[in-house]
Amino acid sequence: MPLRQLYPDPPVYGAADTAKVDIIAVHGLNPKSKDDEQHAWDTWRTPPGPNGHLWLREDLPHFVPDSRIFLYEYNSTAVYGRDRDTFTGKASELLEAIRVERDDDDVRPILFLGHSMGGLLIKQALINAHNNPKYTEIRNATTGLAFFATPHNGGDWKLVSLGSVAAKIATATGFQQGDDVLETLKQGSIFSDIMHELFRQQLMKYDIISFWGARDTAVPPESARLGLPGDVENVVKLNADHRSVCKFSATDRTDQDNLKFVRRNIKDLYNSAIRKSIQTNPAATPQIPTINGWNGRTAGYTPPGAASLRPPSAQGRSPSPNPHSRSPSAQGRSVPIPGASPPQQLRSPQPPPLPPRYSDPPPSSGSFPGPPSTPSVESDFIVGSMYFPTSEDPRSIQVAEFKNTGFWEEARTLEHQMFDEFQKTFGLEHESTLRAAYDIAYTCFDLGFLLEAEKWINWVTPIMRNALDARHHLALNLSRLTSEVSRERGNYGEAEANLVRVLMDQRDLSGNTGPDTLESLETERALGIVCHGLGRIKDAAARLEHRTQALTSLLGENHVMVASSAMDYVEVVMPNPMAETVNLAGSYVHQASKSMQDLHRRLLKSFGANNQVTIRALRVRGVLELLLGNTMEASELLYRAHKDAENTLGKEHPDTLNVVIHLGFLCNKQDSSTSVFGTVSSSARLHYEQYAAWLESRKGLKTPEVQATMSMLAMSYMGAQDYLQAEKWFEKLVEAYAGTGKEKELSNARSMLELCQMNTRFLRPRGTGGSGDIVSMFANLMGNNRRY
Repeated sequence: MPLRQLYPDPPVYGAADTAKVDIIAVHGLNPKSKDDEQHAWDTWRTPPGPNGHLWLREDLPHFVPDSRIFLYEYNSTAVYGRDRDTFTGKASELLEAIRVERDDDDVRPILFLGHSMGGLLIKQALINAHNNPKYTEIRNATTGLAFFATPHNGGDWKLVSLGSVAAKIATATGFQQGDDVLETLKQGSIFSDIMHELFRQQLMKYDIISFWGARDTAVPPESARLGLPGDVENVVKLNADHRSVCKFSATDRTDQDNLKFVRRNIKDLYNSAIRKSIQTNPAATPQIPTINGWNGRTAGYTPPGAASLRPPSAQGRSPSPNPHSRSPSAQGRSVPIPGASPPQQLRSPQPPPLPPRYSDPPPSSGSFPGPPSTPSVESDFIVGSMYFPTSEDPRSIQVAEFKNTGFWEEARTLEHQMFDEFQKTFGLEHESTLRAAYDIAYTCFDLGFLLEAEKWINWVTPIMRNALDARHHLALNLSRLTSEVSRERGNYGEAEANLVRVLMDQRDLSGNTGPDTLESLETERALGIVCHGLGRIKDAAARLEHRTQALTSLLGENHVMVASSAMDYVEVVMPNPMAETVNLAGSYVHQASKSMQDLHRRLLKSFGANNQVTIRALRVRGVLELLLGNTMEASELLYRAHKDAENTLGKEHPDTLNVVIHLGFLCNKQDSSTSVFGTVSSSARLHYEQYAAWLESRKGLKTPEVQATMSMLAMSYMGAQDYLQAEKWFEKLVEAYAGTGKEKELSNARSMLELCQMNTRFLRPRGTGGSGDIVSMFANLMGNNRRY
């Protein structure tokens, strides 16, 4: 099963030294009437036979001159006609053939071209390469994939299996009922769900072109696409049937028109591969998370007190120039949930920040680690997207696009529409319905709507328990989400125990692909945040450190998810900016600030200022300057972040409010009148009150974040002897602590409320209780005193 070199032809000694890219073409299922070699060549040439036009040799080299082009010959009947073990083994044979041809250069970029089911063999080969260190260099070197009518799924993903589409291809190539190939493909066992899931974890690493034929009766267009964002997958229609989609006559006008589309897209893959080849090879990634070379090790770091952190999810693209201009069809609506009260009306987009808790004690006298390492040389551009489709449904693809471009209202509306349709069409226990409900719950949580997320979780949990195995990946995702809600409620121990179980199950299910998938790494992140809330900062840092390493390996060091993960790490290890004293090694925090400045520059260059992750980096820069005591620089950065967030995301967006509360921290540091640590200065109260109102409306009164913020406001007004305002906040605190089991806090709040009421009782007229009446009476009293 060799690779046949088509270009240069004949192979030139030393040509491999000058070639910049290797291109490898893999055919699909052999027709019954053709042998292996004949089919391997005729897949790509027309008319068939030695005199046919082979565009891979005759046309393509003109557009990718510094390349080597290979054709892979193999017996596809043996590959697809037996069992999954045979299919997996044949994929490894492809890898070995490639390894033999590349012993001179293991890092030269690779582009794969796959026709029909040859694309499936390529996918399995890349999975095998991920698992087998012998072939890791091949996986790391692969930068682009071009699929020609490859059936990635069943087309109508709700009703038709991939095996059914593959069997249809076999029938079209001459196989009949009873043939081993046809029967094996019908069963679909060689294309397991695990294969689909495992390859999905690698998808964002590659540039992908998916060609489909407008006259193809075997593979529908829905099946020929992976459903990825447009910056990852380009879907191209060709005027061809299943066989002619990858062969182009030199004289036929339609074929030549198709070839123009093909060669331009392959040239794009080629150019991208050359650009990527000058970057650091992912296999050489440092064994610690890096931000432009900063490793951020935590050796010798003494953690501060418990803190709660939910860094916002970043997105990979800039929103529209006018993000507040929304189409009428995208207005929010509520969706009835069977067995639960309906969720609230859809509101403005709300991503999920939780800055550090404000009741943290000052850190211990331990110091931060020493200065970071020297930044490495790498590409300036950050690539990729934060949100992926959760299914092959085209609407799921659109939801991901909406999220990646900042159209959260449209994304939520479409998610509700999908849930409504699936519930009516398939019933409550169908996986499509359950997935749609989970997606809504997760989006609500991610946008800060904790109360609404809980309603959806409470509805879907018992149904999913009856319909799916407890170790089904969707059930595990729901369990993780439930744990994250528990964490928000302050139940850190319960959340940690459940998340550890989920992570173990996810790693077990990943099988021979290694322990890390995007889903398990999301659980790792959740565990890191829980450890942070428990005050185990070293454990939290280790979790997030590992996550950044793994994402770098999966997606490449310049992916936006790696940048976001690195910021998660920074926000965990840096101390609470509200601390009374901050003990830092100056060189460390200076280097951290410098590294974040460079990361922000790269994000600004890649995505622009009107981007959620860019704004987050700007805010983190401001906080680092605040920790250094550079209040003027911090003020400039934070106010700029606030302006960008308001203009891009809106005044009520959680990322905007995250900047608001950090402006409150800044005012507290600047206001020397603050006499008691843990209270709020007069200049900062407006920021804290705005943030407290936002928290209460979205998460209710029963979360530690809300309670801590209100406690600080109440004590601040009490210290300022503004008993009317203090009474208002202590009344809220009593309500917030009631029924939570926090008896000590409830008792203290009641005592302080009674003290406030003792000071305000003489101001309160009988039969009234409004603050307006109190103020009026106080003004009248002062006026009467002046007259006498």
